[in-house]
Amino acid sequence: MPQLHDFEKNLYRLLNRRVSIYQDHLRKKGLLLADKTLRKKRFSSHIDFLSKCLRRGLIPKGFLVRFHASNLEQSNSSRYKRQLSSILKTTSRRLMVTTISSMVRRCHTLTTEIVAIRNELKDLCSVEDYRNISATIHQVYSDVYDSLMALKQDKLAALTNSTTQEIVVDAYTPAQKCVAL
Repeated sequence: MPQLHDFEKNLYRLLNRRVSIYQDHLRKKGLLLADKTLRKKRFSSHIDFLSKCLRRGLIPKGFLVRFHASNLEQSNSSRYKRQLSSILKTTSRRLMVTTISSMVRRCHTLTTEIVAIRNELKDLCSVEDYRNISATIHQVYSDVYDSLMALKQDKLAALTNSTTQEIVVDAYTPAQKCVAL
């Protein structure tokens, strides 16, 4: 993740240089638009990743709910252990669904904010300047989005094919695949 963070910082510097030719108030609006756009792209990539995990029945490590019933572990009831495993899986999936819903709402809010900023920017500058600023933001952050999607695709592949990162809820429960977000 540090590589992606450095990549984003470098792209932000590049974007800042490209919009530095504009008046200060236009530059600030352009950078605000870029910031909101980046946030939306990040949420979109998370939503996409988590949705794919849900469809494939995979639980990323950060969403894996664990419960260690130390005083009940000595019980030989396989029924209890199956029920516990089922509850933990269901809870993990519900947590993922709730997170996706929250991120979708945040994306809608960001879309509204982006539209408002775009309209303000249109009012502040010429059509040509607006197009140049928008094109610059789009060009720079499409690279970020592509990198985010590649990173998420790698994580999904690792999660799907992982045999070394299996977590056993208890000694009698089948392993669940997981990966760090």
